[in-house]
Amino acid sequence: MIEEVMVIHDEVMPKMGKIKSAQKRLLQEAEILEKEDSDANSSEAKELRMIAGKLGDAYDGMFDWMHQYPKSFDDMAEDEVFKVLEEQKVKITKVNQDIKEALKQLDDLEE
Repeated sequence: MIEEVMVIHDEVMPKMGKIKSAQKRLLQEAEILEKEDSDANSSEAKELRMIAGKLGDAYDGMFDWMHQYPKSFDDMAEDEVFKVLEEQKVKITKVNQDIKEALKQLDDLEE
């Protein structure tokens, strides 16, 4: 079961650097657009900020999950370990989906 949880984690963890750099870039682009002409570029800047926000939320979600993941299962009974791992699988699956959705929105924007 631990392996199942880690496979889900490992699928998106390598994308964390891309997420953070893309978030920063989008926020910078939004700021530039607003400085150039805030009225004319308002909707584009808003979209950039919205996608940057989703990227940030996805990034934070991964680290929130990692910080609450049990450091050890040694003191738990077998049935408790199974229950905790089932809960962790649900949580990391949500994080995985959030990351993929944020990256899809980024890809759609960049096409």
